[in-house]
Amino acid sequence: QGPGSTLSQRPPREGAEGKMLLLHLPPVAAAALDDGHPALRAFLAKTGGTYLAGVRQTLPARGPAPPTRAPRTEGGFTFVELFAGIGGFRLGLEHPTVLGGGGRCVLASECNPHAAAIYRRSFSDERGSGHDDDTVPRGAAAAALAPKVVDSTGFATPELEVPTPEDAFHERTATAETQRRVRPRSERASELTSGCLIEGDVLDLDYAVHLPPTGFDILTGGFPCQPFTLRGEQRGLDDHRGQMYLELCRVLQTARPRAFLFENVAGLVTMGEGGERSERRRGESTRWHAGAVFRHILEAFRACGYTVEWRIVNSRHFLPQYRERVYIVGTRRDLECGPFDWEAVEAEGKKEEGGKKSAASATVRDILEPKDSPSVLAAELTELQWAKVRAVHAGRGDDASDKARINVDGKSPTLISSYHKACSFSTRFLFEQADGTRCDGEGGTRRPRFLTPRECCRIMGFPEDFAVPPPASYPASPTAGQGQGQGQGKEALEVARFYRAIGNAVTPPVIAALGSELIRCLRAHRHQLREEIE
Repeated sequence: QGPGSTLSQRPPREGAEGKMLLLHLPPVAAAALDDGHPALRAFLAKTGGTYLAGVRQTLPARGPAPPTRAPRTEGGFTFVELFAGIGGFRLGLEHPTVLGGGGRCVLASECNPHAAAIYRRSFSDERGSGHDDDTVPRGAAAAALAPKVVDSTGFATPELEVPTPEDAFHERTATAETQRRVRPRSERASELTSGCLIEGDVLDLDYAVHLPPTGFDILTGGFPCQPFTLRGEQRGLDDHRGQMYLELCRVLQTARPRAFLFENVAGLVTMGEGGERSERRRGESTRWHAGAVFRHILEAFRACGYTVEWRIVNSRHFLPQYRERVYIVGTRRDLECGPFDWEAVEAEGKKEEGGKKSAASATVRDILEPKDSPSVLAAELTELQWAKVRAVHAGRGDDASDKARINVDGKSPTLISSYHKACSFSTRFLFEQADGTRCDGEGGTRRPRFLTPRECCRIMGFPEDFAVPPPASYPASPTAGQGQGQGQGKEALEVARFYRAIGNAVTPPVIAALGSELIRCLRAHRHQLREEIE
């Protein structure tokens, strides 16, 4: 949505003086009015309407009320997670291995109800706040949590002083790092922020009300990728979802956090004039050149007062998955932080500790579940699915046993939201179990299978205690010849929604490495100042 979004019109009937009808405008209409579209301006003049640039009508949001103050942090920094999905940024930045002992999420926002449900189940603070799928406030109760006054000025918001002193930030991070110790999230549950997830459209949030008044340190967000992915139509900024980066700009200008960390698909980088990537060659780094669309978005972030850097990072350096994503980092310009060390980020995955092999050397076989586990049996293709897979590849002149195979001794292809669709040409399957047993549907063996939800979590770097649907609710198709068909109803839908959500997520280990380097940059600023003073 553009900076202007509300239209007011006074009803022409008698006795309506002083009353206005407020309408939210879609992003395309708001952008057209910002550009002075003559036909729309003429319509407003004829009907007595007024375009209110930057004003937003806040709508009720589902979820517990956010804290009125930024809570005490166990870690050394606080962050806000917009476009939260199922919490990948939170898992990465709250991990105790992050420099400073890990941070604290003080506000998360997600509009997809299924992703938000997974988020609530997976973070103990949401369960502890007394709100689950059946008790989340709705209707009048939700409206009571929402602000009553529209007072948002979008890009017109003046620069604000961050109320938390810079020295306090560095003191917190230094203290937390000395006290850090690795513990499971369940043990830290009581210390997590209560009720930080707000389920609702990010366009409807009033940040003057919802953001912690004491400020926060880092803004994170994986803004919508559908307009930019090579798997879609690539409508870019012409798609209203392609304008969601402006919401990140709105928060940067309103709250003035010290830094930000954003993520999107690699296709964003090459969109528009000038965008390209070099051919993949063994032993050579891929060279990327930003296209017009990406340059436009980067300039918007810089205009908010931040020094901005970006890099394509492949999750294969951390996980058994080939997953290229563009990460954008920014530090507030007045802090004069040093350059971001991208090489140090990728080096994190190559570390070998305690005699264990590095994360970069992990393969798919390392994350597979035992072949006779209930989840593996439930993930097997049905006879109908296997027939469709073979037909799809045969139609292209290919053998499904070759083209649809996941190499268990290498890296998995990119996990995407549509992974669980058997008839998709891009879906890949396992033809071999963890112990080397064949499952190719030949000679009486089991049919190929999907990655299980837990295996998907593992190739994404999600922790073992992250909630996944139980095996009993997977589509039923145990062994060849039993013909048990697909699972039905609510449970099967839950599984499908989980696959979609995990395919849309960010990879926490990459986020953790990026977060550590970002904290180092922020600390270096203060160390430099102290040296100059001394």
